[in-house]
Amino acid sequence: MGYYGQCEGKDKNGNRCTRQATECHHLFSKTITNLRLYGALLNDEKNLQYLCYQHHHNEPLKKYTERQFCEVMGVEPRSKTLRGIG
Repeated sequence: MGYYGQCEGKDKNGNRCTRQATECHHLFSKTITNLRLYGALLNDEKNLQYLCYQHHHNEPLKKYTERQFCEVMGVEPRSKTLRGIG
């Protein structure tokens, strides 16, 4: 278990969780295909959210589409779908 500081999750009132973050959530999933396309960018801080167990496993998680990920990272899409190939 790594130490990530305070959980970035929020309660129903928008207050930040006070528990320690013990897990790391990738906003754009770290799948084999995405690893092949984007490599180390998937582990960039802009794609990570540090959460406690409760927020990582029992709450709806924010997720990026590939287009959102590329906009946040400042890169051009690399999938055939978003490049219009195929």
